[in-house]
Amino acid sequence: MLSSCKKDKDDDDDDPIVPQTITVNGEINTNVTWLAENTYLVDGSLDVDNGGVLTIEPGTTIKFTAGSCITVGYNAAGTIIANGTAEKPITFTSSAAMPTAGAWSGIRCYDNTQSGTIFNYCNVKYSGGDEYYGSFHIANCKVTLTNSTFTNNAGNYTIFMYDGTASDGFASFTGNTITGNTGHAIKLPINFATQLSESNTISCSTGKGIYVSGNYNLADATIKNINIPYYIGDSENIELTGKMNVAPGVTFKFGSNATLSVGYDASGFLNAAGTAAMPIIFTTSVSTPDPGAWYGIVFRENAHSGCNLTYCNVSFGGHDTYYSGNVSIENCDVTIKNSTISNSENYGITLRGTGALSAESTGNTFTGNAAGDVGTNP
Repeated sequence: MLSSCKKDKDDDDDDPIVPQTITVNGEINTNVTWLAENTYLVDGSLDVDNGGVLTIEPGTTIKFTAGSCITVGYNAAGTIIANGTAEKPITFTSSAAMPTAGAWSGIRCYDNTQSGTIFNYCNVKYSGGDEYYGSFHIANCKVTLTNSTFTNNAGNYTIFMYDGTASDGFASFTGNTITGNTGHAIKLPINFATQLSESNTISCSTGKGIYVSGNYNLADATIKNINIPYYIGDSENIELTGKMNVAPGVTFKFGSNATLSVGYDASGFLNAAGTAAMPIIFTTSVSTPDPGAWYGIVFRENAHSGCNLTYCNVSFGGHDTYYSGNVSIENCDVTIKNSTISNSENYGITLRGTGALSAESTGNTFTGNAAGDVGTNP
């Protein structure tokens, strides 16, 4: 592997700087700095590992041959410091003369990626050649990703965060732009969706957005309105314990047979408080839906008494014959007010056991629910 180190400022001050294209691959396991005057060509896999620290100067361009990638912290500690500026961003792109999306693989940060890893004012283009990993892959580590732009990337997801503990995820995720890519902008566990900031600019093609999965168990956090839908996949069951607040204007789109379940194994508190101008939407991901396109929202016996759907629109659920409503309430009380419940395959709201609507449940609109507005299913 070839790399570059800075010259001593006192040596050869009058010598002209000759830009170079430097081919790199293999492993970086020491402190290495890439200089802005050079172009770096990653040919194959470049691994920042075994104590390696790669610092990339503002304004540096890194190009990748077909299928090439950078990995960080796969076997042991690794750190990348790619701290660009608005005037001098760092560019990660394809080496092809006429690149297309997926021309190179991407950037992958693994378990041993150190918390000082930062990508700030970076441009990532034409990557995503491996559909599974996405353009930027984060697995069981913590990364700062700020003020960066992802465009013309392929793959199922532009940014793919795989699993992780409470200490993992984004140290910061602000000021980013994700646009013009093939798949979902981000896939991540729903716990980490609370780390996404409204300061990001994200746009996707129809049917794509933020793909969330897994169970939610944070003590008190908020799913923010970032002006793009959150998607839940087919047959995915999001189990909610702890407290999840949902900001006004958020949209959740559920795949076939998907469910949001609140308070099954432990106390769960869903605080979905929209406004008249910015309702919260729970609906199907199907573009031309029929009633029963997903299961619905289920409040179970451990649902907190403060659970509420306020100024929410819940539609096209009710497919489950046991929890047979767009919203089902079993052995608990829930407040639903000023909300629209529509196009259920069965009831708009189903009550089971001692399940009940609170006295504050007023101002609701029901329409197109096949079995009726509110019913019981013993």
